[in-house]
Amino acid sequence: MSVGERIKLIRKSYDLTQVQFAEKLDLKQATIGRYESSSINPSVEALLRISNKLHVNLGWLLTGRKGEEDGSKSNKYKCPEIVKIQETDRLVSTNIEKLHRQESTSVIRRKKIIKEVNELRKVALDLTYRIISLQEELRKGL
Repeated sequence: MSVGERIKLIRKSYDLTQVQFAEKLDLKQATIGRYESSSINPSVEALLRISNKLHVNLGWLLTGRKGEEDGSKSNKYKCPEIVKIQETDRLVSTNIEKLHRQESTSVIRRKKIIKEVNELRKVALDLTYRIISLQEELRKGL
């Protein structure tokens, strides 16, 4: 099976037309057609786009061999830069989620504290008015 046939297989497995597939990869439909007919070979950049955007093992895309052959892991045929980028993306998104949770928690905590402070101010204001009115009653009574 050629690279072009594997590209066609990927496209069909996602149930995409050549136009949709090309749009997803930011390529032209005619280019996808040429890849699939093996009239031209895809550039390294195009292969990397397919691998990244459609989560396809780059080694399989190039060679047709599965990453599990010879007891290897699925990243064996992937470009090391892609693996690093994917790991970095995963770490970044995890950190963003953590920060968002922390921010949400701190915002909730701040709102709760502000609410309590406002309630205490009301109580203090009520007590102040009561003290003033009691002092006035004492003055009138003396």
